[in-house]
Amino acid sequence: MAPARLRLPTPQEIHGDTGLISRVIAVLYGAGAVLVALSLLLPHPSASNDGAILAIAGTAATVATLLFAFARRPPDWVLQVMVGLGSVLISLCVYFAGQPGSYVAMFIWVILVSAFFFPGRRTVAQLAWLFAVYAAVLYSIPANGYSPLTRLLLTAIAFGTAAAVVSWLSNATTRRVEVSESRARTDPLTGIANRRWLDQELARELAFARRHGAPLCAAIIDLDDLKRFNDERGHLAGDDLLVSAVEAWQGAIRPSDFLARVGGDEFMLLMPDCPAESGMAVLARVREATPEESSCSAGLAVWDELESALELFERADAALYAAKRDGGDLTILVPAEGSLVDAPG
Repeated sequence: MAPARLRLPTPQEIHGDTGLISRVIAVLYGAGAVLVALSLLLPHPSASNDGAILAIAGTAATVATLLFAFARRPPDWVLQVMVGLGSVLISLCVYFAGQPGSYVAMFIWVILVSAFFFPGRRTVAQLAWLFAVYAAVLYSIPANGYSPLTRLLLTAIAFGTAAAVVSWLSNATTRRVEVSESRARTDPLTGIANRRWLDQELARELAFARRHGAPLCAAIIDLDDLKRFNDERGHLAGDDLLVSAVEAWQGAIRPSDFLARVGGDEFMLLMPDCPAESGMAVLARVREATPEESSCSAGLAVWDELESALELFERADAALYAAKRDGGDLTILVPAEGSLVDAPG
């Protein structure tokens, strides 16, 4: 048996997974607690308030534990508060240490989480909050060389640049993935869904029909004599005919219907919440809208409430074959009970 392929989440899934974001924030809180506690064991400024700093480490450890234990799918505002609280705790470390020192480096965690996971305005809000609380601390401790304004400006430039770069890369990656996914699911010639997208949509519509007991029609449509058309006028003209036919059909179907190219000159039309009579009416409009230089045939199957997607597809395909065998330019219906019904002209 072949090993299962590892599927990595897309950027959209990552950005929308509040449980994952919560765990990332929890890890950073835990790492911060360890780092702050470790700083008290190493040589550090004698004037620092070790008790207050240790309390901050304990607070960070508590937040990490709570996030791991309870915040499986927290609301977005909780995540915003947790990141903002991180800025406060880091600033308090600086305040009780009496100088910026190494604690300022932890602000980069706030920058990375905000810029990667949050949209632009919320990232800007987090940065504004970070600089506000850090500025309050800088003006509350001895300058020790650089003025508070100088330290704040340098920090703002460095961290603001980091946030902009991370946000830009995150957005660029998301856009690239969206474009790749769109290309993977779209037929390059006609611009409509391809077989991969069709399989996903058919499974979704079948699940909906099962849950709600709604009728579902599936039709396979085929342009008649496309091979002869290609032989007489060339394949480029044949491609233009396919594109024109799809454009015309899209204007004839319902907004809720789903048209996909199966391959070659065959297309599948899914018509959710659609009884047989309505499906036949839609296909009549489709055949009437077909460009004048061609015609089309269709096989229509009504889901029998038991069959699989493949079985429904095969019944519609069999109906199309019967329509082509009878000369084309007609629709044949296979109702749920399975008898064939012609709809000529």
